[in-house]
Amino acid sequence: MRIISGKARGTKLFTLEGLDTRPTLDRVKESLFNIINNRIYASSVLDLFSGSGAIGLEFASRGAKNVTLCDVSKKATDIIKKNIEKTHLEEIVELYNLDFKKMIEEIKEKEFDIIYLDPPYKTDYIKESIELIKKYNIIKPDGLIIAETDESEKLENQLKELDVNVIDKRKYGRANIFFITWKKLYSLEKEKVMEIFTLLETLEDILEKGKSVPFTTKTIIDKDELLDVVKEIRLKLPDELKQAKWIKEERQRILLEAQKEADGVVKEAENRIISMIDEHEITRKAYEQKNEIIETANEMSREITNGTKEYADGLLNNTEKVLADTLSSLEKNLSEAMNLMQISLEDTIKTVQNSRRELK
Repeated sequence: MRIISGKARGTKLFTLEGLDTRPTLDRVKESLFNIINNRIYASSVLDLFSGSGAIGLEFASRGAKNVTLCDVSKKATDIIKKNIEKTHLEEIVELYNLDFKKMIEEIKEKEFDIIYLDPPYKTDYIKESIELIKKYNIIKPDGLIIAETDESEKLENQLKELDVNVIDKRKYGRANIFFITWKKLYSLEKEKVMEIFTLLETLEDILEKGKSVPFTTKTIIDKDELLDVVKEIRLKLPDELKQAKWIKEERQRILLEAQKEADGVVKEAENRIISMIDEHEITRKAYEQKNEIIETANEMSREITNGTKEYADGLLNNTEKVLADTLSSLEKNLSEAMNLMQISLEDTIKTVQNSRRELK
């Protein structure tokens, strides 16, 4: 697990051993921060179930003004301290070792731009947290709550009961990420509406008093006076309308981010398919070449076998001829030797006979 981007980019973080915590995967974290990237700089962030602190420290690394981390586990906060030191983000990050309910009461005087909720699965801590966030009003009117759960349908039903806006939702394997904003519970104020109507009438009067330009459809009006009225109208707009405008813009921005992410996934899939096609083509060619190589090898084997047989036959024939010639020569030499021996023997007998006669 590491910091993905920002001033502490690439820093490897210490993690908790065991199943008590469930760190958000790097690919999920990267996708999440790509979606909310424009909201991070100079923001105030609360990570209520921090675990190893990876999410909160990612906010700090990417330019958040201040980040508040909290976890009820002493082991977790000990790890978070080590990670804060390792990332050198001590000046930005504040750490609490408290239960989430006590934590919200502890910081009830603060307001945050972003609150991240990733409690243990199979609990109602997200619902309970949002109820307390609303009760103590610790998030700004245009703030964003991000919640991670593996029980998507259950949380959707709970959020309907809480009457909040779910402006986006993403699924990454088992993890479901919800992006939540407030929904105003009160109606437009009559006084503000009447003031707006009065200002609109003033605007009409300015336009009526404008001097017509001869021979044209244009009118000369007091620009500064007109702008002052427009500014007044803006100031009188009820908060609900401002919030609705922000929600619309935020939803559009998130949809654009989602489209970019989807386009990236599609492009990656296309590249993978092309790669697989290329690999298939290479495999096909290799298979064809394999057959050619085997056929060539068989042909060479046959040629070698035939050549070896011819060579062996020739060698045997030559050997047989040499042996025949040698045998014939031996037979001839033996015959000559026998003749010589016979002649020599006869001469010896004659010599012995002559010697005997001389002795007599």
